[in-house]
Formats: sequence, structure tokens, C-alpha cells
Amino acid sequence: MKATNEMDSIYQGWTNEDLLCAAGPERHEYRPEAIQAIDAELARRGMVGADREELEQSRVVEEERRTQELTGVHGWLLLFALIVLGNSASTVIGGTRELLQNPLGGVLRLPEVAVGAYGCYVFALLMQKRRTAPKHAARWLFMAFGVTVFYAIYAYWLMREIILAPFYGVGILMWLEYLRKSRRVAATYGRQEQDVEPARGTDG
Repeated sequence: MKATNEMDSIYQGWTNEDLLCAAGPERHEYRPEAIQAIDAELARRGMVGADREELEQSRVVEEERRTQELTGVHGWLLLFALIVLGNSASTVIGGTRELLQNPLGGVLRLPEVAVGAYGCYVFALLMQKRRTAPKHAARWLFMAFGVTVFYAIYAYWLMREIILAPFYGVGILMWLEYLRKSRRVAATYGRQEQDVEPARGTDG
């Protein structure tokens, strides 16, 4: 009984919109006793029948409006796309130049150039709002990090010099988390099963 009372008091602090969302599209995410408490709170507020349907419809319209506002390559998403392009283009240009001037040294940079070329492709996917863009972007981040680690190991073996910046890996993780949680990413590219899981926390 005490647990039930505590649950009732929790839902009493929820807004009408949150209660309707929990009782509607997110109903499967709650335990039966929670749904019972939510329905009871909605009934206590007199939100039954036509009133409840009208408020639910207004909530859906508002959610669609917010989704439209978040759709597009802007804010942090645009910054990420430009970082991908800048990093990839400079890598491809630098690697190609070195390959022409010093074929042996250029061959060693071929993995880096390949990742750079893939990054240019990822940039195009991001700007074209292709549904698979977040998946490819995450893959590019992993590949870029892997290539960086490879060259760091090679440099240490050759010159006993550590060139891998510790904050580089942190930056990779931050962008991966952004792709996974950003509401803008979810709104622009759609829900990504397994690869990118949009959440409610990040708008940019």
C-alpha cells in the first residue's frame, strides 16, 4: 500500500502531456501498476473521453512542431559535419601530395587517405540527410581513431616518440554520444535501430 501511495504521489507531479504520453505511445514501457496509477491520475484530473483525446491530439501536434524545428543540419550537427569534411579533405590532399612527391612515404599514408575519402562520403550523406548518415558517421569515427592509434604505434616503434594526444579519444567518445542522443540527429535522419539511439536530452 505504501509503494502504491508513493507511486501515486510521483505521478501527481507530472504534467498532463507527460501523463498522456506515458498512457499512450509509451504505455508498453511501464509496469502494469504504474499504468494503473497513471490512468487513475488522469481520471482524477477529469481527463477522460473527448477531453483526453483533444489534449492528446494537441500533444501530437506540438511534438510534430518540435520535430520540424529540429530537422536540418544546423548547430552542433553542422559543426560535426564541417569537422568531418575539414579533417577528411586535408587528409586526402596531404596524402595525395606526399604520394606524388615521395611514393614510399605516400604508401604508408594510404590507410589514412582511405579513411579521409570515406569521411568525404560521410559528409555528403550528412548534408543530404540520408537515413544511414549517423551509422556511417559513427563508423568513420571508429576508423579515424583506429588509424590514429596505428600511426601512433608506428611512430613509437620507429622514433620512440608518443604522438597520440589523450584528448583525441575523449573527443571521439563525445561525438559518438552526440550521434546517439541528439534529438536533432534523430529528427533529421530518423530513428536509427541499434546504431544510433535518439534520446530526449540533447537538442543540438
